[in-house]
Amino acid sequence: MKFFFLLALSILAIAGACTERPSSGTLSGRMVKVADGDTFTLLTESKDQFRIRLNGIDAPEKGQDFYRVAKDRLSRLLAGRTVRIKSNGKDKYGRIIADVYLEDNRWVNLDLVNNGLAWHFKKYSANSQLHAAEQAARSARIGIWSQPNPIAPWEFRSRKKLNQ
Repeated sequence: MKFFFLLALSILAIAGACTERPSSGTLSGRMVKVADGDTFTLLTESKDQFRIRLNGIDAPEKGQDFYRVAKDRLSRLLAGRTVRIKSNGKDKYGRIIADVYLEDNRWVNLDLVNNGLAWHFKKYSANSQLHAAEQAARSARIGIWSQPNPIAPWEFRSRKKLNQ
């Protein structure tokens, strides 16, 4: 009897390990929910759900200008499509930090920066494409860069914490 109990525990442990969020590698699936301009939930073919945080960018927070525009853009880009996720590990909230690609290999992270809907998150990324895209969007004064003094999301979050 003890043998069967240990066997059952082992099987449960293995099953639990199989559903853990991957810290690196690739996934594919469909978006089921967009939280904001840089975070969404992915549903894989095997019905596993993963919270995805776009790598190297930071979109406006709720309460900031262009928050809704960035969230809607991400939603429209991902809606009804199978996307490929290239994981770069997890953040402190357990979300998978990832580069997200559409079927046509368009890089979603870059699309948001190109359209002035996200900052290049230089604290966590040295990507030259994201840097150049932000500079071009700034020069063209599109999206967030059309505002006189846009506040970076990390500064907005920091100020919000100070005021609590």
